[in-house]
Amino acid sequence: MTTQEKKEKRASLKQKIEDTHDMEQVGQVWQWEACGVQGTDRCTICGLTHDWGSGGQNTGSFSSWTDARGNVITLGEASRLDCA
Repeated sequence: MTTQEKKEKRASLKQKIEDTHDMEQVGQVWQWEACGVQGTDRCTICGLTHDWGSGGQNTGSFSSWTDARGNVITLGEASRLDCA
């Protein structure tokens, strides 16, 4: 799989989550390490949570998903969760 194909698949999975869950920002997005931003989005219905950060000076970018029970899951697993 090429880098472009990976980017497209990742975007497709994220779009599926946006289409099937009611994701809302939790708290506020804030700046860290002088040039990065980070935040948390959570589904108001099922509790799927996405913690993310972009452009950190020392740590770079990150993205992690957890289910309603707090278990860390992959983006693929998150995209397959039913919102109920």
